[in-house]
Amino acid sequence: MSAVDLKIAGGRVYRRGKLTRMDIAVDDGMIVKLGREAAMPRSDAVLNADGCIILPGVIDVHVHLRDENLSYKETFETGTLSAALGGVTTVLDMPNNDPPTIGKSALKNRMRKAEGRIYVNAGFYSFIPDDLREIEDTIGLGASGFKLFLTDGYGLNPWNESMLLEAMEIIGSRASILCVHCEDGRIIRERSSKTSIRSLKDYEKIRGKDVELSAVSYIVSLAARAKSKPSVHLCHITCSESIEIVSEAKARGLNVSCEVTPHHILLDRSYMERFGGLAFTLPLLRDSIDSSKLFDYTAAGFVDIIASDHAPHSLDEKICMDPAEIKPGFPCLEIILPTIFTEVVNGRISIDVVAKTLCENPAKIFRIDRRGYIEEGFYADLVILDPKREFTVDPELFASKAKYSPFYGRKLKGKPVTTIVGGIIVIEDGELAVSKPSGRILRRIEGVLA
Repeated sequence: MSAVDLKIAGGRVYRRGKLTRMDIAVDDGMIVKLGREAAMPRSDAVLNADGCIILPGVIDVHVHLRDENLSYKETFETGTLSAALGGVTTVLDMPNNDPPTIGKSALKNRMRKAEGRIYVNAGFYSFIPDDLREIEDTIGLGASGFKLFLTDGYGLNPWNESMLLEAMEIIGSRASILCVHCEDGRIIRERSSKTSIRSLKDYEKIRGKDVELSAVSYIVSLAARAKSKPSVHLCHITCSESIEIVSEAKARGLNVSCEVTPHHILLDRSYMERFGGLAFTLPLLRDSIDSSKLFDYTAAGFVDIIASDHAPHSLDEKICMDPAEIKPGFPCLEIILPTIFTEVVNGRISIDVVAKTLCENPAKIFRIDRRGYIEEGFYADLVILDPKREFTVDPELFASKAKYSPFYGRKLKGKPVTTIVGGIIVIEDGELAVSKPSGRILRRIEGVLA
């Protein structure tokens, strides 16, 4: 074999369920050889990973990159740089933008505007268009999948069962995926008519666990009726009872998966009391018993994916005086991997579960071509993590425009130091190592996101 572009030497590589000391040869953006130093080809450059762990690049299937009319919150550049610093090499962008990404022309425009401005790979969701005939065209353009809010939102009315079922049939027949925000908007609207939001605590009276459980049951029941067996993914689940419904659905042969976020498994509602609007998110943070159970279910392997739900807003939108006007969500891309790896160091979760939920399962469930694993013939999307590096979360240092976090002051163990995207070293020793963004727009073609 002739000389390759890059050799990564001395690290412990997570591959096929275990950590093994081996070198990685990269050429033309791909992993071309794995093995001991003596068996490796010559290389033009060598990256020393001694003492570090090498994981597949994190695939975050739930990210809000904002930009366009929301660029004061985040841009494609700041959001994807934040991802790269966190060891995330692929993000899937949610469609609740301004303008919203709904249908073929909006999706085409969104992709065009992101071209040349992303540091990591990015795919883009669409809302389900009102005109179901447009679903086919949107899939044909390469949508990563479709997003459905059961609260409110854009496009198809989620409570029109016949139309939603028809949409699910189309999505299933074309090997796409439906991602669902599971809060029952009917219950929320009924309770909101009787309850005024005078403090953040009032949200608990309106958007309790039962709102999620009702929505999860509804969408699973529709998935069971769909003949095309659509892939249905339930976003940011917050309670163990929802995981049990998903597990039962899987046992019945339904193609249903679920995700949790670092904040829903590591934080609880006391953080909203401590940080106020800075910790406000939807679905709400639950009590400590619920978050603890959710973590245990995740550690036991019942959760498919951990995703950030990176949702940046301006500081003014998070600390405004009227609690009903506070925007939900906060940035998380830069700390998604360290927050979870810290629990590996603490002995609460295995590195196998971390790799499955952050890398392998996202690639498998979302059918992402040759990513999520470290194998010969796969893209060289990699993160080199120093397991001994400790740091304290300081949002002022985030690359994201959102400089706040309910994880503020939290001590984390295990820091991504180098991130490689398609064979290009984007982050090296925690610093930007490229002069311009070179991430790739991912499009779903014949069911595969590539």
